[in-house]
Amino acid sequence: MSDDHEAFLKPLGPDDLREVSGYRLTARIGEGGMGAVYFTHTRGGQPAALKLIRREFARNPDFRARFKAEVLAARRVSGYHIVPVVDHNVDSEEPWIASAYVPGVPLGEALTAYGPLPLPAVFELVGCVAQALGNVHAASVIHRDLKPGNILLGSQGPWVIDFGIARAADTTQLTGTGRVIGTPQFMSPEQALGQKVTPATDVFALGLLAAVAATGRHPYGEGRGISIAASIANTELRPPDLSGYPDPLRSLLDACLSVDPGQRPAPAALAEQCAEAAEAAERQLYDFDGWLPAPLAKEIGRREAAVQDLRPAEPGPPGLPTIPETHALPETQPATAAQSPYRCAACGAGSPKWKGRCPECKGWGTIEEVPARSTATGIAPAYRCAACGAGSPKWKGRCPECREWGTIEEVPARSTATGIAPAYRCAACGAGSPKWKGRCPECREWGTIKEVRS
Repeated sequence: MSDDHEAFLKPLGPDDLREVSGYRLTARIGEGGMGAVYFTHTRGGQPAALKLIRREFARNPDFRARFKAEVLAARRVSGYHIVPVVDHNVDSEEPWIASAYVPGVPLGEALTAYGPLPLPAVFELVGCVAQALGNVHAASVIHRDLKPGNILLGSQGPWVIDFGIARAADTTQLTGTGRVIGTPQFMSPEQALGQKVTPATDVFALGLLAAVAATGRHPYGEGRGISIAASIANTELRPPDLSGYPDPLRSLLDACLSVDPGQRPAPAALAEQCAEAAEAAERQLYDFDGWLPAPLAKEIGRREAAVQDLRPAEPGPPGLPTIPETHALPETQPATAAQSPYRCAACGAGSPKWKGRCPECKGWGTIEEVPARSTATGIAPAYRCAACGAGSPKWKGRCPECREWGTIEEVPARSTATGIAPAYRCAACGAGSPKWKGRCPECREWGTIKEVRS
């Protein structure tokens, strides 16, 4: 492994396993409280991070029950800016969980190496993470450990990772009375006091992340983690020091860091506030072109290239099938006859070019491009859903017909139905496919689509 890779992918040591359940481990990403995290690839050649749980934890029946609940909870969570779980085995002697690997830079590492982020980038960071938290909470999950190490800065925005100690809201009895879970410097007051946590707990942590990302300064001062946690627990008597934080960030921090969980903003409201602040700085919440300082963006690009160089010669095992969502957005309304170039998939309203927010229903990330040739005329659309076959305008994330996430594919100019060889095919089953990222429309395997080279 080259020196470039060693900065974020470490060589395997003599005590590290080389294979787990068919996954060939090629590097060590890091190590946390529950176990080591390894770099590997899925059957489709997509990079993945596999967390192997320590045996001393696995031998504990209570821990194993909690871990199984956590994995199932993480599988319920989906959406943009959330790194998905792709496979797991909770019943083996050493249980493990594998998630997609994003070759980004952890927020904590970025702040140490490059300093605080520009204010517009902070609002994009907080707004996108707030959107991710909305999906997390809608699946009855609380992350509980939002910290700089669990936010990855990537070329396509920030990503929330590591649900290793997230808990399903309906399984909190497994944690034990008074047990404190999380990172001391990024706990909420109720968390630091061992009280009941709610989705508002994650909002408090996100406020702390925003403060540190913008200035490098923690609102509760410097010191060891336990001393900061004590200050956080004492928030009612001594509120955080928000002097020196620029407006409008200060008003955001003041709301997020309220000692009363009921006074903290909901993730959707927080994302809306961030979008307005980003727009004031002539940015859009989902416009990631140049969203980070050039040196940091260059490092992210280097990591992306390095991961591409590590593609395996042989495929790994297949991942898990998708799990239906337990929550849904409003149904899509049909487009009007006089269509705008863009429309909202949630309410059907016509829209000017827009990234992030519908000007009518205020929904986030719902704007889609309406193709020049209407799908209602019978002319083949430019995009379609691999799950249900419905024609679709340009779309990222969700089919407007069957509501499935990540199923929209590009229909090539030359239809594969004519017998002309497709430009793409599935490495798992060999089926021809239009351009696709993520899932084969035939065998439903994730990350197996490859370009057919002439």
